[in-house]
Amino acid sequence: MSRLLICCFGALWLFSACKPDPCKDTVCENGGTCLDGACQCPEGFRGISCETFDLEAYLGEFAAEYSGCFTTSPGHRVMLEAVPGSGNRISLAGLGDYACPGGELRPEATLNGTQLALPRQAISCGSIAYTFEGSGSFDGISRLTLSFEVSYDVGGFTQTDRCSAVLERVQ
Repeated sequence: MSRLLICCFGALWLFSACKPDPCKDTVCENGGTCLDGACQCPEGFRGISCETFDLEAYLGEFAAEYSGCFTTSPGHRVMLEAVPGSGNRISLAGLGDYACPGGELRPEATLNGTQLALPRQAISCGSIAYTFEGSGSFDGISRLTLSFEVSYDVGGFTQTDRCSAVLERVQ
């Protein structure tokens, strides 16, 4: 009886040891992981090997909380929108909740994976000149932590704010 039991366990071990690894030849990019021979992509990536950045996953309406700079109106929102025909560039409509008599401020940023770069840029809005610069990173696709500097000139009075912001996706 014990010989039969030993033979059964030996056969089971041999069978399972010879089972090929379905992930052996599967390469997943951008932090993807292989499961049963197929890549499971992290948020913001898609494709067979998680090779394609999915800009659309990062766009939408975000509730913003700021620190270290100014007071915003309650329930302040920032819209992250694609810049048409620009690949991975987005605009941050309403960033900072600054008064803009000529329309919304829309500083533009580049999104590479989860990293956001807000290059130095001047934006005129009516008689006010703004200059934005900063960087940030996404935690998943629902939370953006951002640090930026904005300078503005109103009738010869220049002010520079150094801001930290947390933007949470609005469901």
